[in-house]
Amino acid sequence: MSWYCQLSVTNQYMTNFPLANFQWTVPGYAISNYVVAADASSAMAVTNFPLNNSNVVFYWVDGATNRVVQCSAMVQGKTITAQATFNVLRPTAEITATGGTVGLDNFYSFPYNTVRLHCGVPSVGYVGMLFVPSVTMPTNYSGHTNLEWIQEVTYLGRVCLTNGICAHKNVSPLSLDTSCPYGFNANPPNTDDSPTSQNLAGFDQVSYSEDFTMWLMFMPDGGQWVPLRKVNWHWDGAGSLGTNWVLTSSHDPGNPSDTNSFDHPQWDWNAADTNHFQWITE
Repeated sequence: MSWYCQLSVTNQYMTNFPLANFQWTVPGYAISNYVVAADASSAMAVTNFPLNNSNVVFYWVDGATNRVVQCSAMVQGKTITAQATFNVLRPTAEITATGGTVGLDNFYSFPYNTVRLHCGVPSVGYVGMLFVPSVTMPTNYSGHTNLEWIQEVTYLGRVCLTNGICAHKNVSPLSLDTSCPYGFNANPPNTDDSPTSQNLAGFDQVSYSEDFTMWLMFMPDGGQWVPLRKVNWHWDGAGSLGTNWVLTSSHDPGNPSDTNSFDHPQWDWNAADTNHFQWITE
């Protein structure tokens, strides 16, 4: 939205007087921009925008009917006020999330025959978490349905041990999960994730605990990306090597519920950045 406050004088005996002391009132959830770095290393939603200029520029994230935008200004020492009413359209959406199971074996990496701790087994037909969206566009919207997925890592704790020596890797909260838009299946309707450990050859114990948030994003023609729904999900598992690898504990992700979202995914790091997030041995 880009709006200007101007004085319209209809009396022919008067001239246009200068306006001063502008004050805009913008209701609802609005941002001035959403910026994703070209290399996807960071993303930021800018929520502050000036409300005391002759114009105001912003994007609405939420929807509403009869939303009133107002501007007041001083003219010849007096305050005058103008307003306009809008119906802001927002798609309705739902994400159905279906989780797989945690395992510790060589099925995930078939046919390479390497043992891994994993959630889901894509090679045999099921994944760690499947996301299926359902989106209904507003009746009066005639543009394209532009959608994308973005996934963040909100916690990533990984520990592998060999002969009592610990190697661990922790990722900072709110890191992008590899790519924006998300993953290999970045184009809806569906996407999925099947997290896995590294090859466990040379280790005798392993423990992984991972939290993610998956967003479904929408952008109207000529507009800005805004979030529609999100799903928070988790998996963890641990195992040890005796004669064979044994899964000693696990927590399947289940079928987590989605929630409405007005907050954009924001991050300062990419979880795939091996220069920043390295394995540490101690």
